[in-house]
Amino acid sequence: MKQAANTEDLMALAKSALAETEEKQLAALDGGAQLPFGYGTQPGDTLDLSDKGVRVLPIELINLIRDRVER
Repeated sequence: MKQAANTEDLMALAKSALAETEEKQLAALDGGAQLPFGYGTQPGDTLDLSDKGVRVLPIELINLIRDRVER
């Protein structure tokens, strides 16, 4: 059985995904592209934790992604 990711690993994964999303948004804006309606506030990227063996999300991770989560 695969060992569950620890808090530090999950935080690093989330920070990386958030930084990548911001880079995509800035690159699109720098190129003069028009972002789709609502893209600036909710880019729609996915943070897939399904293969990380997470049973409970650490509070640190919840605080990091709280304002960016959509269901």
